Amino acid sequence: MNSILKNILGSPYTVLLLAVMAANWQLVFLHSGLEWDMMNFWMPWRYYMSECYNNGIIPLWDPYAQSGYPVHGDLQGPAYSPEALLVSFLFGQNIYILNYCFVFYLFIASVGMYKLTYFFTNRKEVSVLAGIIYSLSGFNVAHGHYFYIIVSVALVPLIFYYFFKILNKGSFMDAVKFALIIFWHITTGNPSFLIISGYLMAFVFIFYVAWKIRNKQAGEILPVLKKFTLVLVLSILIALPVIYNAMQVIPLTTRKDGLDLAYAGDESFYYQNFIAFVIPLITITNV
Repeated sequence: MNSILKNILGSPYTVLLLAVMAANWQLVFLHSGLEWDMMNFWMPWRYYMSECYNNGIIPLWDPYAQSGYPVHGDLQGPAYSPEALLVSFLFGQNIYILNYCFVFYLFIASVGMYKLTYFFTNRKEVSVLAGIIYSLSGFNVAHGHYFYIIVSVALVPLIFYYFFKILNKGSFMDAVKFALIIFWHITTGNPSFLIISGYLMAFVFIFYVAWKIRNKQAGEILPVLKKFTLVLVLSILIALPVIYNAMQVIPLTTRKDGLDLAYAGDESFYYQNFIAFVIPLITITNV
């Protein structure tokens, strides 16, 4: 028993958890609650979805938000989120649960950055520090009321961790885990984070292929390509209902449309304005 307790207390994951809980003690001990978009959007969405599922109703239409809209096709909504579904069935959704979900995702962020840093450095102390700094960064504090951004912050390090692990002779099980993480992100996170991550991974993969061909190791490319093909196929198959519903809703939305020239040119940042990076006060008038 003593050895088990010692292993738990000495685990880097325990250190990460305690650091996240200490930094967010107001939320952990319910001294304070989350504000702004968390209360105006995410809490009503998650509560409505939870009530629907727990009463045997598929949340296709939300009559309370935006004068009614098809919530099942909203990639920002939690209608298909595995985390939101599990929490809804186990505990329901309320302000207290939202506090703990927020802290949970910060912990996942710290774990993801720890694993990614350890993959490259093989040093626990450095990796733990990186996990703490990443999860408690100013970006997360500033975007704390955007739940899906916090989810993306939590999952992106894990996405890159499994990506690089597969490049470094990872297993097919790593590919399955990679696909599940991508599905989690699609259903719960911000799509833009996944798209940008996809660009970066595509660039790294092209560089990897070129490097292997240059070093006459082209035979190592095919096994890696097979695993990434498995990731792509599994991700699409698992997320197919979400993708199909989103495609149904896209024609009904206008936010994806481009901007007209007059609106895009309003208060534009011209190249002359770059001087403000050197002399910030030059932009001030009537002083």
